[in-house]
Amino acid sequence: MYLLLTVSIVFATLNNVALQYPTKKDIGFNPFLFNVIVALVWFPILFIYNGGIRNVTFNTCIYGLIYGFVFTGFIFFKSKAMSSGPISLTALIGCSSFVITTIFNAIYWKESIGFFEAAGIVVALIAIILSNIDFKRNSRQKETSSLKWKIYSLFFFLFAGSTGIIFRFHQNVDAENTNEMMMIAAIISVLIFIIIWLIGGGLKKNDADEKPKFGWIILIVALICGVLSCVYNRLNIYLSGAMPSVLFFPIFNCSVILLSLCCGCIMYKEKLTIQKAVGVFLGVVAVSLISRFFGTC
Repeated sequence: MYLLLTVSIVFATLNNVALQYPTKKDIGFNPFLFNVIVALVWFPILFIYNGGIRNVTFNTCIYGLIYGFVFTGFIFFKSKAMSSGPISLTALIGCSSFVITTIFNAIYWKESIGFFEAAGIVVALIAIILSNIDFKRNSRQKETSSLKWKIYSLFFFLFAGSTGIIFRFHQNVDAENTNEMMMIAAIISVLIFIIIWLIGGGLKKNDADEKPKFGWIILIVALICGVLSCVYNRLNIYLSGAMPSVLFFPIFNCSVILLSLCCGCIMYKEKLTIQKAVGVFLGVVAVSLISRFFGTC
């Protein structure tokens, strides 16, 4: 179980690293077309892995439709929030969404939250804050009060938290058809992104002030992100039903953001301040607490 969780964390971290590549290399691209390619990659992977489409029930269609819309909304509002406000604080909001899933499942599914799990969640939030917010703010960072950014971030937070809730419900009623559900969700997402892309101008040439496009580089990055996101999302759907939410979601989210921070420092030469280093340390402590490591000593 923990091996699959580790694989999921590693793949999600690598996906974050790949998503950062165009920005770090100052490469312009159409985000909707990029996500069309990412979602398209899901279908053949799941189709081959599943040996075709074996069974499609009513629940499979319903959850595929719901997940498709939620996944699309998550990507859309995440990109909007990231582009209209501070990236570090926006990432914090998205990763903190595990609180929604954990609390919902504790209330609805009657999952108990012990002392170590509760303490771990609090420490995880502190670790994420230290890892992502620069408390030495300058006047430019007053843009955090932007109404648009607040609205985008709110929906980003809600869609991120909703994903985990959908995973849990699906695993309780239609777990045997998870691959088919994800294939339907991928198709729905592709259709939505194509419609938005076409409404937004499709293949029109860039404006003079836009960054140049490097199609083949973006294509490779999109294909890599498609494979990575498909694998870790498939694992997460399974793990959300096989593990208590109070363990899975905090461990996954906290580990991914902290590992992404470390990868950014190594691969993109991002500066690791003392504040962020403390955040990494507290993140390790949080994961240990939530996983009940200390509770079993």
